[in-house]
Amino acid sequence: GHLETLEALLEKGASPNAEKPADLRPLESCMQWMDTHPNGKEIFDTLLKRGADVHQVADDNTTLVMMAAALDADYALKALLKSKAAIGGVTTNGHTALTVAARNNSGKAVKLLLEAGADVTHVTPEGRMASQEAAIAATCPGARFTDPHDAAVAVLAQGLLDLKILNRIQYASA
Repeated sequence: GHLETLEALLEKGASPNAEKPADLRPLESCMQWMDTHPNGKEIFDTLLKRGADVHQVADDNTTLVMMAAALDADYALKALLKSKAAIGGVTTNGHTALTVAARNNSGKAVKLLLEAGADVTHVTPEGRMASQEAAIAATCPGARFTDPHDAAVAVLAQGLLDLKILNRIQYASA
């Protein structure tokens, strides 16, 4: 299968960082289909174990962490964060992994990024912070009236706890 093929190629010296057409490196490519492929997570882990560069940056400064946030790829995001991938990058259009996750309404990614220390105060060129991106993303047909408020508060509250503006013991949920 695919996993065995990958392991054989890597064993013979293939690079886990080799570029392929359209500038998709193996980790980037794997993130796009890992949830639908039976061995996707194992292939991703194998690439990481074999030295795939978690600090790869695209021409527009998009990082793998940003891509995982944009794809709502929680498994990949957790693995990248565990591998010490940087979370503080800013794309050429002014977005961070946190603003991307908030814009895509990915609550799990937002939570993971905030727990890893993402900057909740970053302002995009449009003048919005992640909490505002979350509120905008939650404003859609069929949403409850309170959904945008709840989305913004969730991002802000976690940020306030992470920045130690609020006492985690007093306000954090179990």
